[in-house]
Amino acid sequence: MCAAAILAACAALAGCSTCKNTAMTGRWDIESVYGTVIEKNTQNPCYLEIDTEAGRIGGYDGCNSIGGSFVKGKRGKISVKGMMSTARYCPDQGGCEMLGKAAGAAVSCKSKTEGGKQYLIFKDNSGKVCLKLYKNVP
Repeated sequence: MCAAAILAACAALAGCSTCKNTAMTGRWDIESVYGTVIEKNTQNPCYLEIDTEAGRIGGYDGCNSIGGSFVKGKRGKISVKGMMSTARYCPDQGGCEMLGKAAGAAVSCKSKTEGGKQYLIFKDNSGKVCLKLYKNVP
């Protein structure tokens, strides 16, 4: 599993609402990155952690740690800046190596609950879903 040294700074869906700060805060598993489904890896799980109060976003792409600043705006708009990554060489990350780049490209967020999971769906400037995150709803 591998990521670049420093990474670049998600169509509305039915049943979605804009992301709320309290709903966003916490650790989220990665379902897909730019449409590539990420298989669950129990040894090296890919995840993002969002702390809206502290204004931080960070995570792990299965090989490298990533992090940056996070600001939640109005109507689902977000700003992710300064995404950085460690630079370990890791072959074949199964699509998760794009996690930092996708997080840095996110400009809007929608939330949705479906099938026992709570989702955060991030889109980039072009309206393309760049990240789909989930956590199990208790």
